[in-house]
Amino acid sequence: MYAIVLIPDLDLIDERGDYGDLFTRNFIESTNALPHLMDISELLRMVQAANVISAQNRSISLMMAFDFYLARRSENAARAGSLCIEMLFRTAGENS
Repeated sequence: MYAIVLIPDLDLIDERGDYGDLFTRNFIESTNALPHLMDISELLRMVQAANVISAQNRSISLMMAFDFYLARRSENAARAGSLCIEMLFRTAGENS
């Protein structure tokens, strides 16, 4: 399960360290959900990435692709040590 908190602009968060590992662990323990902080443009990028993933493999529904990409976002947030991240979707053929 995911908890998506939409904010007007990710840049409005001054203390990004407040939304790091400790916050994430406490949130997961109390809700059993993976938290996501994102603004509308980040949500749009997530939906667009899910559309691409789903279109590339017809056996993957749009919701399955969205769930997959949210899971990847959670992994990236854990590596970054903050929920205040932005994802950039690249297909296998694109250069890094």
